[in-house]
Amino acid sequence: MRNTSCCADRQRRWLVFQVLLPLLRKKGTSCGQLKQGLKLGTGFAREHGQRLVRKNWRSVIGKSRHMNERRKSKESSVKPLLSRVGFTLVELLVVIAIIGLLIALLLPAVQAAREAARRAQCCNNLRQLGLAMHNYHDIHRMLPNAGFAGPTYPNDYSPLAKLLPFVEQQNLHNLIDFRITLGHVGRDDLPEALWEAARTPVSIFLCPSDGEKPLHDLTLPSGRVIPVAGANYAMNQGSGRDGMFNPGFGATDGLCWVGAEIRLDDVLDGTSNTLALTESLRGPGTSLPSTDRPNHQIFRARAPTTLIDAIEQSGDLSVLYSQLSGWDGTRLMYWLRGCSPTGPVMNGRLLPNSRIPDLVSGSAKVTAARSWHPGGVNACLCDGSVRFVSQTIASTAWYALWTRAGGEVESVP
Repeated sequence: MRNTSCCADRQRRWLVFQVLLPLLRKKGTSCGQLKQGLKLGTGFAREHGQRLVRKNWRSVIGKSRHMNERRKSKESSVKPLLSRVGFTLVELLVVIAIIGLLIALLLPAVQAAREAARRAQCCNNLRQLGLAMHNYHDIHRMLPNAGFAGPTYPNDYSPLAKLLPFVEQQNLHNLIDFRITLGHVGRDDLPEALWEAARTPVSIFLCPSDGEKPLHDLTLPSGRVIPVAGANYAMNQGSGRDGMFNPGFGATDGLCWVGAEIRLDDVLDGTSNTLALTESLRGPGTSLPSTDRPNHQIFRARAPTTLIDAIEQSGDLSVLYSQLSGWDGTRLMYWLRGCSPTGPVMNGRLLPNSRIPDLVSGSAKVTAARSWHPGGVNACLCDGSVRFVSQTIASTAWYALWTRAGGEVESVP
């Protein structure tokens, strides 16, 4: 309002000046004429000044209205943006669904990549054991066996215990005095001098795909409980087709038993056609009643090993269940001893990942190579090479891999 009145005053003074200017320029103008001109100019300026004030006021009001309208339009355009600072529930659910779909697509690929890495590590472990076996053979002129005869029971130091110096485990090997008599596995406690070695895990003995913990509690015949370390790799005792299920009962058609002195020259079927070591799964170290139906891959059936023929012929596990006394979860939990039913010596009577569970009776056992690798198991041959054996392998080819001089012409597919 103040700016408008100032503008009107300037307009009035300008109008008065425009009326007086011709009189000032005209010569001989008297003072009376000037007074009269000033009076006329002032009246004219007052009249026209009011019009200018109204005109200017209307223009100011118009401008203010225009500015208000522009401000309102701007606020109306900004208001929806300010009111939507987050996601709606539908948008949030769509985003979650998309993320879930991407995870579902990527997770199998990630798991497959991780399993491929674990399988490669497992192959490397077996390859190192195969090289260690050859180095042992070069020094001792024989393959590692499951022990030697003892006073009342074999001193069944396992083949893995004998390979320790050749897999960079000399310090652990030094903890084992192989002159100590081990005693009967079911009647005598393990000598205390061997407890530290028995409870020491060896990473090269463990398959990374097997998530079972490396240590388990072992109850000795006296009732004392000690921790022992297991292994996923076991040496070839034989095919099991000869009925020899205990490595302490005599020679077999394989490579490893108590007192064995097999050389590579004795592998007449060829070192590239004969299995030396294979993998299997470690049990949880617990036992279950016969009424349970646990995972056959990690639990063994306590039943006579002579049942295997009837089970294979019928293909019906009811034959087994009728004579089952319980379930044993101690498979491969004890790498130190070879004749123990928990030790790293096994036969190939059952096909890889067989649906038939392993059988155990005393120190005798019917076993299968087992793994969590999809589709089969890894195996190290006598020439040191490592192959992946499919679980759908023909039984004739599988049994041929376990014999050293069977005369078969089968090889790993």
